[in-house]
Amino acid sequence: MSGQGAIIEKVIRRSSVNITALAKTLHVERKTIYNWFHSATLPIDTIIKLAKALKYDFSAEFPEYRNFFKHAIIEVSTAELAINPTIKGKYWKARYLDVLEKYNQLLEENQDIISQESCLLEAKQILLKP
Repeated sequence: MSGQGAIIEKVIRRSSVNITALAKTLHVERKTIYNWFHSATLPIDTIIKLAKALKYDFSAEFPEYRNFFKHAIIEVSTAELAINPTIKGKYWKARYLDVLEKYNQLLEENQDIISQESCLLEAKQILLKP
């Protein structure tokens, strides 16, 4: 057995997560998870759902999807955040990096608008000089 499904299975087995509980969390049937174990490839959204449910970063196992996991926000309950300061720090760092990445993406997408506004501002300042 090889492929992404086998990697997922190994991670799940190592984490000692109950397959029934995992299936319930993911809103799928147990059989679906066992079918994933035998799949050569899995959709990235399935892997991300598993990562969130398991609170596991798969970027080492799937380097081709590293960008999806790099700033992935691991969803944890507020009780876990309050109890474990390590999780709290990682959570807020991930949130910060995610927001920063989205901000930079917006800047890149709107660069032409920003430069036009900058030119207009300069022209206005020149015109208003005494």
